[in-house]
Amino acid sequence: EFFLNIQVTTPGKLILIGEYAVLEGAPALVMAVNRHARAAFIRRAGPDFTLQSPTFQMADIRFQISPEGKVVFTTETDTENVEKLNFFLKTFEYLLQKEKLNGNLPPLEIILDTREFYLPEKNQKLGLGSSAALTVALVQGLLAQLNPNDSRITDPLKLFKLAEDIHYRAQGKKGSGIDIAASCFGGIIHFQKKTSQDTPSFKISSVDLPENLIILPVWTGTSASTIELVSKVDDFKKNNPNMYNKIMQNLADISHLACQTFSNKETQSYLDCCHEYYQLLKELGEISQANIISDIHQELRAIADVSGAIYKPSGAGGGDIGLVLTDSQEIEQRVSDNLLRSGFEILNLSPSPSGSEVEFTDFSKRGV
Repeated sequence: EFFLNIQVTTPGKLILIGEYAVLEGAPALVMAVNRHARAAFIRRAGPDFTLQSPTFQMADIRFQISPEGKVVFTTETDTENVEKLNFFLKTFEYLLQKEKLNGNLPPLEIILDTREFYLPEKNQKLGLGSSAALTVALVQGLLAQLNPNDSRITDPLKLFKLAEDIHYRAQGKKGSGIDIAASCFGGIIHFQKKTSQDTPSFKISSVDLPENLIILPVWTGTSASTIELVSKVDDFKKNNPNMYNKIMQNLADISHLACQTFSNKETQSYLDCCHEYYQLLKELGEISQANIISDIHQELRAIADVSGAIYKPSGAGGGDIGLVLTDSQEIEQRVSDNLLRSGFEILNLSPSPSGSEVEFTDFSKRGV
């Protein structure tokens, strides 16, 4: 008996500029990086689906799909594991509903591996967009199991639109979709989301890294809660709409200019934009009482400053990853030495040229 084994490899992301402003329709830059979510989907006999997650050390969690398209566990699963699987469950159920898959999906063994998005020794989440990469991998893999000729499997834009809609809903209708775009398209992307009457439209195009731009991603040592930070900024928006709009306009203006200078390979001007963006994020954090530019980001900024480099957080701030930027190899050497001396870890991240990819293999039932 032959089973179709599908493996999906999906890159994570680093936001280069446009944090927060991208949520209000400003352009932003994001880079897909060489840390991947891996998912396998293997046909199996019997009524149950099984789920394995090396990341969370979960093996052989069994479930079935109810007629209403809900996941029903058939093995006893403790509350903590259900919590950890919350995102998978929401994504899986939204996809079943959206694609009307109830009853169509054959039982599968699903293996989800996002270990590359964590620091191995401490199991800390790095903030490289693991939930987005997992969503894309799940959507692409399940579509491929149903119909290997579905054009959404190979067309990044079609895949993006489906995965973005599902991820947006799974996150409680939050987020811009920028991390989903990085996972689908790969490379470096100029991204913009505009919403009119609840219908989003997206502008997505590929750009090249300016040759002399050096990006050093630095691990702050702590994971941040994007949802917490964004919620505080949302509260500020509700309570002080005028002040919020003013600072967002400033962020949008700088991000717009940064995207232009990046595309035009004007590295020095891009670095100037990043310098200004940091200041504006600091202002947004102070005024909204969101800890965007935390003490650790200020410390990293000081090290970059002394070394002659530019610094900004990548993503919502608080912790996660910061970017040290320069156009000089001499400064790169100096700042690297200073960072390592201060006990910081420089992450070996480079652009992932391709987006999410599917591999099909037919193989006979294992053990036979």
